[in-house]
Amino acid sequence: MTAGPASITTGVLFESALGCPCSEWVIVQGQLAQEGIRSIAYDRPGVGWSPVADRADTPDEHAHHLSALLEELRCDRIVMVGHSVGGLLARSFWLRHPEKIAALVLVDASHPDQHLRSSRQREGFRALQAQLRAARRRPAPLALTGDVALLPSPYDELTHIAATTPSAIKAALAELKSWLGAWDRDAARADDLDDLPIAVLTAGESVARDPAHRVLQRELLALSTSARHVVYEGATHQGIVMNERFATQVAAEISDAFRRS
Repeated sequence: MTAGPASITTGVLFESALGCPCSEWVIVQGQLAQEGIRSIAYDRPGVGWSPVADRADTPDEHAHHLSALLEELRCDRIVMVGHSVGGLLARSFWLRHPEKIAALVLVDASHPDQHLRSSRQREGFRALQAQLRAARRRPAPLALTGDVALLPSPYDELTHIAATTPSAIKAALAELKSWLGAWDRDAARADDLDDLPIAVLTAGESVARDPAHRVLQRELLALSTSARHVVYEGATHQGIVMNERFATQVAAEISDAFRRS
């Protein structure tokens, strides 16, 4: 899903949360397009509208596919935006292609050690896994609930449907397995990004529910000598990009990173 002028060879690339279709970024992309900023959101294997996949990409495969996508779209340099587990994949991509990344925006991004250092996160992983396994056994509810319902129509319904198909649930489970294995370990290797401009954007409700989350988010500032931290009070983990109140603020931070780069 692209927005903004395609003729521009620099742009913004979005790396979505676990199992989330690229349409989670529709509000943010619309805001950036109004400012003349090109942006690209895509679906990882098996997620959203991408073809069915048997497993999640390894970090090397992910970087290869993403580099090929950027080449196909003639986008040479990007501000990379990673939401949740997308933050890990953004760091992994930097390891392999630092020359392509002008700035990094981490949106309530995962920390490689969060499942080891936070009991709330471990509980959350187990609950998510159980929820996904249960979803494979029964159809998704027709009624829209949660933060996805805050997306503008028709993207609310489209996103809900795309995220709850059998193939999408299978892909989300595969991503969860990779998250707690290769993705975590690989992202941890990207622990010194020199002076790369980084914005760490944290959902206030995530901090309220898990005090360890604030500590882990602050540690992300140590990735670069040029990093800043913003906490959005009242924002949930998904609502930070799906709720217009917060998504427009996230877009403003991305726009600022783009202009500065």
